[in-house]
Amino acid sequence: MSGLGFKVGALLLRTIAKPIANAIKRQAKEHEGVKKACISIAQTVHETDIKLRMRLLGETRIKIRPLNEKAALDLMGNIISEGFLFFVAGSLIVYEVKSRKLASDQRSSIAEDIESLRAELNKIASKMDVMDSKLTHVVYDDQISPKLLKPHKITPPPSPVPQETSVVK
Repeated sequence: MSGLGFKVGALLLRTIAKPIANAIKRQAKEHEGVKKACISIAQTVHETDIKLRMRLLGETRIKIRPLNEKAALDLMGNIISEGFLFFVAGSLIVYEVKSRKLASDQRSSIAEDIESLRAELNKIASKMDVMDSKLTHVVYDDQISPKLLKPHKITPPPSPVPQETSVVK
């Protein structure tokens, strides 16, 4: 795929991924089993976030109030939708890197093949030079005709156009 085509395709996929991420976010808020799991995970994420922030500020005693249900669902919905978008973007990057590596490997393979063919051609040319030099030093017997080693003159075939004949009376 060309670079421009890949970029346009990636942009299209990311544009399509946003509504899909929002749909996943809505579904997480509506289903009861998913809703409970999301609230639990969101509370853990919230507690971890507050603890890390306070420790960075130097606070040691921290009292963390849990999020209400709506805030927990919003937080988890955002995490899910952003995670989905991150997954799509990461997948596109991995695909592009792999396709570039594959193209690079193909180019290097072709270059190696060309180099080996050139080496083989040089070997054949050197063998032909050796054989040519040996043939120039051959002494011919009277029995062997050297005309076999010389190029033959090629005469063109007769033309298919009939020649005019004159009729004598």
